Amino acid sequence: EIISRGPDDSGFWNDCSSGIALGHRRLSILDLTKAGGQPMHLTGGRYTLVFNGEIYNHRDIRDVMSKTTWTSSSDTETFLAAIERWGVRETLGKCVGMFAMAIWDNQKKCLHLARDRMGEKPIYYGFSGGGANQTFLFASELAAIRKWKPFENKINLEALSQLLNYQVILAPNSIFEGIFQLMPGHYLTINVPRKESLQDSKPWWKLNKVIENSLKNKINNESEGLSTLEDILKKSVSLQSIADVPIGTFLSGGIDSSLITALLQTQSSQRIKTYTI
Repeated sequence: EIISRGPDDSGFWNDCSSGIALGHRRLSILDLTKAGGQPMHLTGGRYTLVFNGEIYNHRDIRDVMSKTTWTSSSDTETFLAAIERWGVRETLGKCVGMFAMAIWDNQKKCLHLARDRMGEKPIYYGFSGGGANQTFLFASELAAIRKWKPFENKINLEALSQLLNYQVILAPNSIFEGIFQLMPGHYLTINVPRKESLQDSKPWWKLNKVIENSLKNKINNESEGLSTLEDILKKSVSLQSIADVPIGTFLSGGIDSSLITALLQTQSSQRIKTYTI
């Protein structure tokens, strides 16, 4: 169902003894070879990962780890190796990027779901069916969850009310009863997948803490503010332009997209391709 978002490759992994199955469709950005395929697990490693998105600073993380042997140049392998060293929670805090991911811990027999700071990449999860057919499902699109044959979850009337009143369904709701959106900057650990034991997700990042910390280091004049903002934008554009495929920018006709394109062009010796729709 998510072939449109992952036309380059696909993979599947399952552990029948634990009742876990992971599937993935890949849009290849970093390391276009099979070595960057998913689901991914390191040789003799504890974790298996499926992951939608990009870790922009994964090369910096590799440098800090000082690991000598890598089987790919993908950010997926970087993230897995980092989890093996620091654990899920600490690794998430070190990552700069956009992502939704599922991490199976083969040692503790538990599943971790995680979403990036601002919720750029979605992830849905919940239960469908009853009795012996009750199944815990998760995916980056509701359409993929609906492909589960026993799926018969009713419309969530609270979510429908939000959609009609605000033109958006607010996380953690989804349009279906029993299916939720993981909150931005949150992670969820599932040890025993039963409705009555499903815990609330926990934040691994909080915007208010970032704001509180920034108040301790105030910018006192316009020149300093402009210089700081330009440095941050340049770094962000540079990190997000790392790819093993051609890149370009979308122009909306506004200031934001024009500025990003201009900054990207200053860092490239070739003309940046742009598209306006």
